[in-house]
Amino acid sequence: MKQFPFYLVISFLIVTIQFGCQPDEDLIPWEENSLCDSNSFQENDLLQTVPKTELYGQFSLIFFDQNPLEFTSAKPTGSTFEFWENKDAYQIGSGGSGNCGEGYEYITSPYMSIGLLLSEFDNSSENPHQYKRFLNIQVPFPCDSFSTQEKFYDLLKEESYDFGNSWEDFSDFIIEYKVEGKSYSSLGVDNSIFSISVSDLKNKKPIFNTEPNGNNGNPASVEATFKFCALLKSEDGKYLLIQNAQIRGRYFRMAPWGYYWEDWGKGWDQN
Repeated sequence: MKQFPFYLVISFLIVTIQFGCQPDEDLIPWEENSLCDSNSFQENDLLQTVPKTELYGQFSLIFFDQNPLEFTSAKPTGSTFEFWENKDAYQIGSGGSGNCGEGYEYITSPYMSIGLLLSEFDNSSENPHQYKRFLNIQVPFPCDSFSTQEKFYDLLKEESYDFGNSWEDFSDFIIEYKVEGKSYSSLGVDNSIFSISVSDLKNKKPIFNTEPNGNNGNPASVEATFKFCALLKSEDGKYLLIQNAQIRGRYFRMAPWGYYWEDWGKGWDQN
């Protein structure tokens, strides 16, 4: 039977957020209105509003019919400015994917990814977990990179990273945005002029109420700030530029399918 990569969304310690959506009909071309073409993300605070929550996010979404990097005459077909905090149907959590562990022994280059999953849920749906839209930020690594807590904490440094062309481009980021059933992805798009900076890393120890046993608590995690611009493409050939993004999120250590690492809860009972 054919098997597919497993996907995991960590729902514990999810922080509820508010998405602010503000149209910007007079948005000038991105080349003149952003730091996308600058290497100074690390030094600049991109926030237009001071967040009131520890975890937050801000970015602009600019939609095109053509690739704006190839066609300088391409005009936006729509745009919104997004800012969110703690409220209602909006959540920011941690997610990931991978093909490590039991049942995936045939994979020649297995990976696991860390990630942030920013979601707006559909309150009108009978399913409380029905997404209305989400932004998914992931970065894959070889499975062994998660095998000890020390290796996990060392996955990302306070520096700039590239965007990947496949899940085998380890330590390169992959961005996905989905709205009303339409998906945009950075995979297959030339983002070589852009980068994503990681800063303000803060290691968090595991949190378990009792002796760690699988998923009965929170494994080790890291809070970090991500700043980036990225170009995404939909299946029908439309484009989405995510511009001047600054996101403060939290990603968690991953475990293979079928078992947990020996030091999964290391330090959980230490102050």
